[in-house]
Amino acid sequence: MSQRRLIRVFDRLCAETTSFLPRFPKRVPPFRPGLLIGHSADYPHPRNCAMCAWLDTPQGRQIDIFVAPKVLKMDLGRQEGLLRHEFGHAVEFYLQDRLPEVLPGLPKGIERRADQIAERIYGDPIYYDADLIQTISGGTRPRPRHLGL
Repeated sequence: MSQRRLIRVFDRLCAETTSFLPRFPKRVPPFRPGLLIGHSADYPHPRNCAMCAWLDTPQGRQIDIFVAPKVLKMDLGRQEGLLRHEFGHAVEFYLQDRLPEVLPGLPKGIERRADQIAERIYGDPIYYDADLIQTISGGTRPRPRHLGL
């Protein structure tokens, strides 16, 4: 497992997401989140693997997806599931108030909403494996309630 493979998956998902999103006027910056590998100490619990955050800047909203170093050692199904889920958050951060018009009928809870966004964009369900980590390789769905909705 390598950083190069993770970047390939990230870039492919970014391209698929961009193709899905509506075209906006040129004054709206294009969708392009960053991918950053964090420090192990920032992910102390076994389920802590990734997060998505945004910052408003003069150039527009900067969205970044952070992953734990342990993600580099995960199988492809987990990497893909985790990144799809985080891209779900990234799309919500990018679309902001336009989200209901682009993707109507999403759940109220932010975590299940991220899964639903990803499922609509990529066409496959997000599952939770035996360790309760997102995957596309089968498991439990929807997101278990005790993980927070």
